[in-house]
Amino acid sequence: MLAYVQRHHIALLALFVALGGTSYAVIRLPARSVGTKQLRNNAVTSAKVKNRSLKAVDFASGQLPAGATGPTGPKGDTGAIGAQGPKGDAGAAGANGSAVAYAYVNANTGHPTFDTARTKGFTSVTSPSSGTYCLAATGIDSTSHPLIVSVVDNTGFANSPMVAYNISTTDAGCPAAGWAVETKNGSPNSPTPNLDFEVVVP
Repeated sequence: MLAYVQRHHIALLALFVALGGTSYAVIRLPARSVGTKQLRNNAVTSAKVKNRSLKAVDFASGQLPAGATGPTGPKGDTGAIGAQGPKGDAGAAGANGSAVAYAYVNANTGHPTFDTARTKGFTSVTSPSSGTYCLAATGIDSTSHPLIVSVVDNTGFANSPMVAYNISTTDAGCPAAGWAVETKNGSPNSPTPNLDFEVVVP
């Protein structure tokens, strides 16, 4: 046997290198030579995956269980007041009120007028004397309909203004079927012009 090996050692060495070279080529693959196509289905098992090396994005939706809901946190502090928002749109017009008639009277230094946007039912207003006003409304008689009066603006007057509306229409120089209104500036309780006022016939 020894003699056989001695005679054929070169051939045996060549055979060993050839076999060894083939085995080496199988185990040592070139870098980046293995891809998806080279892996068989189910070739990569859990044992071959490094623990905690995968991320949530590596799993399909619904494969990872949702964690338990944490406890409700404490209530936060009240935030700072924000800036005032822009003015909103005007609302829809309200329903008509139940008043029979109403008016806003602009005194206008002896030449009173109605604010038409805030007047209903009244047809005329005159001023026969300073601080005295005669009002008339179509189809409404002052003898059966009371009048409610309020002063609108008292700017520039030292005393609280007041309105007397129960004066005699005859004494005031107003038609009998209308209403007589007299504006006064408190003490000394004398008729005072240029006091705008509103009237309502309920």
